[in-house]
Amino acid sequence: LLGGVLSFRALAGWRSRRARRRANQGFEAESRAATYLERQGFAILENPCNLPVEIWVNGEQRSAMVRADFLVDKRGEKFVVEVKSTARAGNPMFPDTRRQLRE
Repeated sequence: LLGGVLSFRALAGWRSRRARRRANQGFEAESRAATYLERQGFAILENPCNLPVEIWVNGEQRSAMVRADFLVDKRGEKFVVEVKSTARAGNPMFPDTRRQLRE
């Protein structure tokens, strides 16, 4: 029983460290992206942003909210920016990337 408890705690600690590392990686990528966007002449309007969308589900219109990393503006045009911090995430063969592209 003690071995099981210790194994569970070790696994939980490993997951916690991994989650912190991923969060830090994402925060750093968003910070670099903000700098890049501003250098390219984009004004950051919101970071992060929650936007309302209308989608059709089984022939019925539904309202939903999507969360993106940035809402930016350049010369009066608004754009939604989603930052990816791993090479795998930018690959359209990765299921989470395909899902986000559809959103």
